[in-house]
Amino acid sequence: MIRINCVKCRATLEIDDGFAGGVCRCIHCAAMQSVPKRAKPGLRTAAPTESRALYSPPSRVGATAGLLDPSSIAGSDLSGSGLGGSGGGLGSPAVPSANRPGAAGAKVRSPLRYVLFGAVAVVVVLAGVVLRLINGGSGEKSTSAFNAPAATDPVAGKAVRPEPAGEFNPSAARVGAADPINTPTFCGLPLKEPSLIYLIDRGGMSTDVLAATRQALTRSIDSLHPNQTFQIILWDSDREGTPIEIPPTGPTAATADAFAAAVTDLGNVDQHGSTLIESGQPPAGAAIAQPDFSAKYFSAAEDFTNNAGPPGQTFTPQTDLLLRAITVKGFADNAKSFGQGPYGKVTLTVSRVDDGNVLYQLSQESARGGFTKGNAYQTFTLAKPVPLKSGQRYAYDIFTQGGFYGFAKSSSKVYPGGSAMQHGGTAHAAPDGAAITHPQQVDRTFFINPGSSFNGNQFPLERALAQRPALIVVVSAKPEDEAFATRALSTVNIGQTQFDVIHIGNPSAPAPATALRRVAIKSGGQYRDITPEELKSIGK
Repeated sequence: MIRINCVKCRATLEIDDGFAGGVCRCIHCAAMQSVPKRAKPGLRTAAPTESRALYSPPSRVGATAGLLDPSSIAGSDLSGSGLGGSGGGLGSPAVPSANRPGAAGAKVRSPLRYVLFGAVAVVVVLAGVVLRLINGGSGEKSTSAFNAPAATDPVAGKAVRPEPAGEFNPSAARVGAADPINTPTFCGLPLKEPSLIYLIDRGGMSTDVLAATRQALTRSIDSLHPNQTFQIILWDSDREGTPIEIPPTGPTAATADAFAAAVTDLGNVDQHGSTLIESGQPPAGAAIAQPDFSAKYFSAAEDFTNNAGPPGQTFTPQTDLLLRAITVKGFADNAKSFGQGPYGKVTLTVSRVDDGNVLYQLSQESARGGFTKGNAYQTFTLAKPVPLKSGQRYAYDIFTQGGFYGFAKSSSKVYPGGSAMQHGGTAHAAPDGAAITHPQQVDRTFFINPGSSFNGNQFPLERALAQRPALIVVVSAKPEDEAFATRALSTVNIGQTQFDVIHIGNPSAPAPATALRRVAIKSGGQYRDITPEELKSIGK
């Protein structure tokens, strides 16, 4: 045994000679000190020897922080245990005499080494947790484009969007798109692109799944981040149906307001039905446009939807065209010109103007929606487009089921192809064969085929591509759509725009949908077959 005096408390320590040349800790004051080497091999030091202090914790006599309490091992085989190794090495705690390395010649490690290794491991783990929380718990790094601030529900502590009014309420509380942890998706496909358009086929094969598609669309839009832009275009691939654009002014940022408006507009879309969609901005373009709304004074007998003779406008196309939609503008400069709803159904009548200003009815369709703001633009999209001939004079008029709504107009004659007028003299009705009444020397604010001059079912794809989105999400229940695929594959944008295709398959008649699959593969996009049942479960 080697006897040394503690450099701090001066207590005599007996150290096994196997630890000569190493270090030890005093069992009384916990001070660390060196153990002198033996003078000769096999000899033990008879008298206590002064040692050199290596570490002396303040005011910790009789105990060590995070280590064994020396008082609990005094007098045992661990009494006076040293720290093995040469110099100031750190190792594991000493072991009882039967297994001591001094006798067996094995290497001894000190307890302090394990303590420090454990501390380092804890720090590494904590650092990993912090980094994971910063980058998003899903394992994916969030990008700066998705790190916009979110509105917070003080109860749930989550970013939420306001619940829109109306019957189309998919959920009561939804995680907002500003949450950088969530990846936007549609039917399981990730949507990370900054700009996207949903191109939805609402043709005859989609009859049974249109409601589920609307629900799935709502959930997908809700998952988008505010720095992403989106637009929904619904069209009928079975015939020359009218595309419906939400919003009608083009792609918009996925804000809470845009989400609420899209939900309302989607709720007004029915199978093969006409739609009425409201916007605060005028259309980007139109086949025929009269944008002036400078008139400051309006006639209570002529310019409102409850009049004896619905208000409208005559117009003359310069080329043959297929009338798909008409946009008009509301007039609300005071409480008397707006706010008299509920309006119920809103009816649009399209007529040919024959000799004697007689109105021969070509189409009359009704829709619900819009008319929530007095000065907004109202876009009425027909379920069945109306072919118009070049040089022929036509007229449109609009009346409401209840209440009254005023329409804007110019202050002078600015459109040579027609004039503001009224259809007959019966309130809330536009009978076939009625004559034009109260023609005015001004023009209503109107847009024929707002947004584009494309005709037929070529319009939706080309309209979508004109927006130059990074991604077009195509949803179709048609097993083979060679016409669509051919146009998509031939477009110059195929290398710039990615197509993600979702085919809603019919379990009783499965089809490979090879044409749509080719579009997705060539554009670098994704393809997924989904059953109607799966789509409905996604929409819930």
